[in-house]
Amino acid sequence: EAKPAPDLKIDRLSWGKDVDGEAPIRHLEVRNDYGDVRARFTEERRVAAWAVVQRLAPGPHGVGFTVERRGDTIALTVAYPPGRTRDQDPDPPQDSLDRLDLTVFVPEGVSLGAETLRGMVEARGLRSDFAARTLSGDVFAASSGTIQATTKAGAITALVAAAPAQAGLRPFLFQSASGPITLTLSPSADLALRVETKGEAVSAFPLARDRARAGTRASGRAGRPDRQLLAVSETGRIEIRRAER
Repeated sequence: EAKPAPDLKIDRLSWGKDVDGEAPIRHLEVRNDYGDVRARFTEERRVAAWAVVQRLAPGPHGVGFTVERRGDTIALTVAYPPGRTRDQDPDPPQDSLDRLDLTVFVPEGVSLGAETLRGMVEARGLRSDFAARTLSGDVFAASSGTIQATTKAGAITALVAAAPAQAGLRPFLFQSASGPITLTLSPSADLALRVETKGEAVSAFPLARDRARAGTRASGRAGRPDRQLLAVSETGRIEIRRAER
């Protein structure tokens, strides 16, 4: 016999802060073990966060987020109040934990780091460096800054629009244990390419392959390379595409 669905309560939370002034904000770090993280560019000189919470867990104390200032960094963490057990079960009952899906708005010049447990990480139209890490969620990233993405079981999809090289900029880095990696490079991207996987590797740019090694290890270039792009997967497929002009 089917059980009745639990009553579903929806809450909405929000927060924001100006990034300029005597103590400017230069970095935003987000951790959400209870849902997805989406990031969008904003013209406003203000970081902001909007959250939609599905109240599923019993009891009066549900999941929310905290904001902490650490120098020029804002750390936003989704968590239950102190004393509640953290989510350690890889497959908890659907009605045992709240779900919080978070959207952050990021102005130019503020880098973003986003981490989830099983949730998706999605960033669109950013104009700053972006780093994503998730256990099994998918990652989608589009930014004119440097992109770095790591997942164990999810898929990585990225649109790489490399800005002009500057001293000290990090390499583009994409890592997945078993998920596929699909990268689309803009015509302005000037990158040294390196691909490593035991799965299939396909590239719109010529790659020189090391035949002496198991799997695929190859290198190539897009444009006149002055920065490095590294794509690594243990068993997943890697594809590098050329964007249409």
